[in-house]
Amino acid sequence: MKIALINPRNIDTTTHHPLGLLYIAAYLEREGHLVKVFDQTVGQTPAEIASEIIGWGPELSGLTATTPQFALALRIAAELKKVLPAVPVVVGGPHPSVCPEDSLASPEVDFVVIGEGERTLSEICAALGSPEKLAGVKGIGYKAGGKPVFTGTAPLIEDLDSLPFPARHLLAQRWYFAPPKIRGVWTKSLITVMASRGCPYRCIWCSSHTLFGRKVRNRSPENVLGEIAEARRDLGVDSVYFFDDTFTVNTVWTERFCELLAARGWKDFKWACQARVNTVTPDLLAKMKKAGCVQLDFGVESGSQRILDILVKDTKIDMIKAAFRHTRAAGINTFASIIVGAPGETREDVLKTSELLAEIRPDYTEIFYATPYPGTRLYEIAKESGLIRADISYDAWYVGKQIDKPMVCFNGSEEELVAARTLLQNQVLARNLFTIFKDPGAIPGGIAILFSGAAGLLPGLKRFVKTGNFENILVEVLKSYRQNLKDKAQAGK
Repeated sequence: MKIALINPRNIDTTTHHPLGLLYIAAYLEREGHLVKVFDQTVGQTPAEIASEIIGWGPELSGLTATTPQFALALRIAAELKKVLPAVPVVVGGPHPSVCPEDSLASPEVDFVVIGEGERTLSEICAALGSPEKLAGVKGIGYKAGGKPVFTGTAPLIEDLDSLPFPARHLLAQRWYFAPPKIRGVWTKSLITVMASRGCPYRCIWCSSHTLFGRKVRNRSPENVLGEIAEARRDLGVDSVYFFDDTFTVNTVWTERFCELLAARGWKDFKWACQARVNTVTPDLLAKMKKAGCVQLDFGVESGSQRILDILVKDTKIDMIKAAFRHTRAAGINTFASIIVGAPGETREDVLKTSELLAEIRPDYTEIFYATPYPGTRLYEIAKESGLIRADISYDAWYVGKQIDKPMVCFNGSEEELVAARTLLQNQVLARNLFTIFKDPGAIPGGIAILFSGAAGLLPGLKRFVKTGNFENILVEVLKSYRQNLKDKAQAGK
């Protein structure tokens, strides 16, 4: 069967592979299907990408969607249905998994995949045309006689080593690997890798557990290293960013991985990952450093213990301070993410965050607004507080530095929240810039980015004037640079 897998993109400054789609593509290829991945570029209209897909002639189209992507996914699906009304449209990913009923209610959608998609989409393909077989596919929603049918929860994939490596050959264009990817470290070619699925923690703004569950399922260290070795051989990769929710949650696994990686003797290899402050020790950090780890991303969130407790972060301020002290001593760069606008947050809490940042001195820091997405406790709190409007459009509220104002205000005014975020972002700006350019390779690279992304200067200046946040200029330049990479590649230059 010819299967088109589609990644909608709206506001975007990244060029990472759509890793989930590439896992599904690899699984379907192994099952004998012909697969093509269509990764929408920013600025490409739904009609334009749909025209490409229609020209290829799929027998089934599958779209992935986070909540900010979902409205765009539906617009692409509508364009496909205009020309290919008989070709099934399947939607999956984070948003359909937490809002399956609403997702299936869209007239453009024939199937919803709830949870992990590799095995489930393969089973849909095998069951098409047979109502009896479809009813036996767990983890889906579909329409029968105009009515929605849901088949119950699908079991999680326990043996992640059984999955084929992501089908990166389907999206091998250079822009997916181009720097910068790890803040402060200029590598030539980077891929993202997932070594595990699942997260046991309870953070109220996160819905990861709805897709991957709370039980952590690790791939074997040998399997992960096999994927990296293949990418080094076939794609010239010299660095990896691990997308695991918490790479260090299983200390025994992490230590074994580091030992095996160090034994490979890849002198040029560098990597970074996400960690929690309560999962790192000096001994573990030393092993990670020896194995080539150059950056750890920590969710600090707040300098107020009261706010950390409201967010159900399950960390303490002393843990944060110790983790940053030990990581710096190990010679590994530190990244901190901060949330502004949590329920109950006051200006005093924001000032405590400012004081903590001054003490722990992260090498790089990003500030995000608390954004209530479906499937999270934060969303329920927002609903209970009457803050979720019926006409809300999530595609306008991308969680990241691309937005200039909060989606909701749990307390305080919009102006106060914008001012709080700007205060913190400008506080860390100088250190962020120093981190970016302290690697000698970043100087010529940075100049190239500035010239290539010059079209982003004016939009960035407009955002700066609006918010007072200087980093908005850098964000827009980087976004323009990455879009320029894609445009040149597609033009054959």
